[in-house]
Amino acid sequence: IIYAVGSKSLWLAQDEGLAHFNLQTKHVDIIKYPVGEPNYKEFRELRALSMDKNGLLWIGTYKNGVYLYDTVNRKFSHLDDSFGLSHPEILKIFKDNQQNMWVGTGNGVNIWNEPMQRFFSFESADVKAGGLLGSIIQDIHQSKDGNIWIATQKGLNLYLPESTSFKKFNTEDGLS
Repeated sequence: IIYAVGSKSLWLAQDEGLAHFNLQTKHVDIIKYPVGEPNYKEFRELRALSMDKNGLLWIGTYKNGVYLYDTVNRKFSHLDDSFGLSHPEILKIFKDNQQNMWVGTGNGVNIWNEPMQRFFSFESADVKAGGLLGSIIQDIHQSKDGNIWIATQKGLNLYLPESTSFKKFNTEDGLS
């Protein structure tokens, strides 16, 4: 996984750590999770990267939620179900143009509520009008007009912020 920070540097997620590559100096800094920390053995199989408005690097793992890396203080913190995360398998992390952090998982999508320090989750609700179609998040994208689109294994979802619901698109709407 590669995450570009402007034209200055790249963050690379490897199996069991991070690499920060300075594009100007060509210097590579390898960052490992501290061996003495409780989650040391769970910081592996990194799957997603993004950076929030505070400069924290968001790191999605295969089965252990989200880790935040403070690039200034060089410290890690961990976000899991105790923060409202819907599932430990992270497939996508996306920052929208309002600076909201979206986390796509194996069971729905989550929006980070920074003031409350909690996730607000949307899980699959095929029978519920306005619910998320599908549970496995494959991609999150924001169109030029500001709309948030979420792709799942069952189709496409348009987020409707005024009602915190979704408009669903599937094979009946012409998707194949």
